[in-house]
Amino acid sequence: MCGADPEPELSGQIVEPHPGLSEGPASAYEYKQLLGGSVYVRLDMPGVSDVDINVNTVNRRVDVVGEAPTVSHDSGGRSYSAVAAHLGLGALINPPRVEHNVENGVVRLFIHPA
Repeated sequence: MCGADPEPELSGQIVEPHPGLSEGPASAYEYKQLLGGSVYVRLDMPGVSDVDINVNTVNRRVDVVGEAPTVSHDSGGRSYSAVAAHLGLGALINPPRVEHNVENGVVRLFIHPA
């Protein structure tokens, strides 16, 4: 529901599903808590390949930065950045293990507790 956030100044951009979308994920971002304490995150970064992405754990955050090269009708390449997850205080002492793969511009992260 748009505009229902109790503190709108703390909200980011609202991502609404495309009206013509008939299947697949409705959002460019997905976050799931898995059994055993791991976390799964999916980010859509069209045009980004595995060699064009950096995943870093910094100050209890998992940051993802991707660069998509210029293609056919683009005037320039595309840049993406996201804070994929905020971690608990324990991450300062024992940083998590983060696995990622990129396929067809979809970044999948598995964040495992240390």
